[in-house]
Amino acid sequence: MSSPFASDTLVLLDLPFDPPHTVTFKKLSAKQLGKASTAQSEEYYAAIKRVGGPKVAKEFQDMVAKDPEGTKAAVDEAKDEAAKNPLSGYDPYVLLYGAIKEWTYPHSLALVPILEKTGDGHDITVMRIPAIDDLGEDELKWFATEALRLAKPSLFQTKAEQEAAQKNV
Repeated sequence: MSSPFASDTLVLLDLPFDPPHTVTFKKLSAKQLGKASTAQSEEYYAAIKRVGGPKVAKEFQDMVAKDPEGTKAAVDEAKDEAAKNPLSGYDPYVLLYGAIKEWTYPHSLALVPILEKTGDGHDITVMRIPAIDDLGEDELKWFATEALRLAKPSLFQTKAEQEAAQKNV
């Protein structure tokens, strides 16, 4: 049996898009996965607030009331799409801030304070890893997918594989 502690699990991977570079991932803890999920939800609700908040929510409720069957079909389709994309529901940057322990690039993985504006125009200081924030879209997706695959392999398994894995626990 492997250690129950996420921090005990490290994996070294070759970067398929940039040989000979490598990255070392640490398995994310349940707490870190929760933070990544919460960050994604907060971003979703902040986006709703930016486009009208309660007014938009009311319009959505009215739309659902007018066409419950069409809405159910759209919700079912969205659920199917989310099931095909294990990253949905997780903030990829939060995943990577916790998962990447080292890489062979000269770019630092240190957290640094960055001044940012909030949605309502206030200045706040947040801790960021500029190298991770600078990743291209495809590279960000690859890194985040591999981090999540290490932390939650069941998201990448078929139903049969999940059932077999449960029998072995």
